[in-house]
Amino acid sequence: MDGENLAAAMIENIPARHEGAQAVCVYAVPAPVTGDQVMATLAGTFDPPSFA
Repeated sequence: MDGENLAAAMIENIPARHEGAQAVCVYAVPAPVTGDQVMATLAGTFDPPSFA
């Protein structure tokens, strides 16, 4: 998200809506070429086809 400052909670709310999501965490990971990259960690029970 080069050049944009977004609150992690705004991004976390999207995958957290999924019925199988028990915990969602969004964080920045430094990348030397592109700047920070947005990463997400999800915990819960997921059925991949239903997440699409």
